[in-house]
Amino acid sequence: MSDKFYQTKDFIELQKRWYEDLDDKGFRDIEFVYPDGNASHFTRPAVGSSSWPVDYAKALPTLAYFQFASKFLWDYPFKKPKHKHIWRLHSQGMSIRQIAKRVAKSEKSLNGVHLVINRLKIDFFVYIRDQVEWEDEQI
Repeated sequence: MSDKFYQTKDFIELQKRWYEDLDDKGFRDIEFVYPDGNASHFTRPAVGSSSWPVDYAKALPTLAYFQFASKFLWDYPFKKPKHKHIWRLHSQGMSIRQIAKRVAKSEKSLNGVHLVINRLKIDFFVYIRDQVEWEDEQI
């Protein structure tokens, strides 16, 4: 018998009972448990698949943010081409770390990218406010 607690009979029975209870309550975990009880393989189905439905109420604010970010990219008069490039990558959903790897010349550029995005966000949120007010006036 193994010394690993998760391979003991008591643990396996308890885990099975918990999974059945969660399943009865409608909970769906990202951890895929094989019929043999092996839960060491993790998987996350594609968002929007029949087994992983999209919660549109939660997705809409994010979608709206990136739609406005993309529009801001074309409307805003960026002071430097590099700032526009950083915002383009940001508006495509890249993380600050990923952007820094693309535009960086040193390790310190992570902070620089973060500062550029945060400074642009000030104007971006004013831009969103103005866009929403303009659309409300058109209705």
